[in-house]
Amino acid sequence: MHDTKQIYYNQVKGQISQILNIENFPSIVLQCGHDRKRDVNICFKPILMSEIVEKYEIGDNISIKFFISSRLKHGRWYTMCNGLEVIT
Repeated sequence: MHDTKQIYYNQVKGQISQILNIENFPSIVLQCGHDRKRDVNICFKPILMSEIVEKYEIGDNISIKFFISSRLKHGRWYTMCNGLEVIT
């Protein structure tokens, strides 16, 4: 039998620059990189977001496991970065 469950995910690490604890799409923004900093917005489920809000603050360095999902709507592609867990 072939097991199709995904077990390997992407990881990103950086410094928290924003915590957007809003109702529909709670997310955090990480500043990643060394010489040229880039902002990465990662969405979370509300349950995981509440844990992040309790444990972390702006300026903390963290690593996050995530997966990317895309959808085609009205002829345009929309892509989201979905957080799975905080590693550090």
